[in-house]
Amino acid sequence: MTGWPVVPIRLPGRRVVAATATLGVLLACAPHAKRAAPPTPAPAGADAAPSVLIGAFTDDYGGRHRISDTLWQEGERQRYRIVAWNVAERWFVARNAETNPRDGGQWSRVDWVQLDGMPPYTWGYCHVVWNASTRAEAESAPPAGRATPRTGCNRSPFTRMAPLGTSPPAGER
Repeated sequence: MTGWPVVPIRLPGRRVVAATATLGVLLACAPHAKRAAPPTPAPAGADAAPSVLIGAFTDDYGGRHRISDTLWQEGERQRYRIVAWNVAERWFVARNAETNPRDGGQWSRVDWVQLDGMPPYTWGYCHVVWNASTRAEAESAPPAGRATPRTGCNRSPFTRMAPLGTSPPAGER
């Protein structure tokens, strides 16, 4: 090696042999040393955002929404950072942005339902809770009534969502 200073070490004969042998064993084993395994990623598809909920949408009140696996933007001023998806139970939990006009910094749980036979609407959502103090409180909120989407969202209808660019049937809003 170049660039490293050579420092003579004075050891009695047997210590030099033992030190050299120990160093040789360490260097020989180093490439085979067991390293900590990297963190195991979540299984593919487990609690990943369902593709039907990802994209740009218009709701049945004329509001616009953009949803990714980590962010929901409702209109221009409401944002929610999605931190957990529960696909089996059809809900996600999000932290409300501090800058939201209402309930900034609080926690929301949003339940969804797939809508069949209601084109152009493909799914609907319900803010089960929008002002929880903690993530755990939001996650443990009672579920929305998906069997009755017209009244199952805190006695109100689920908000219906259509892919952006589709229009509601004439006379509906």
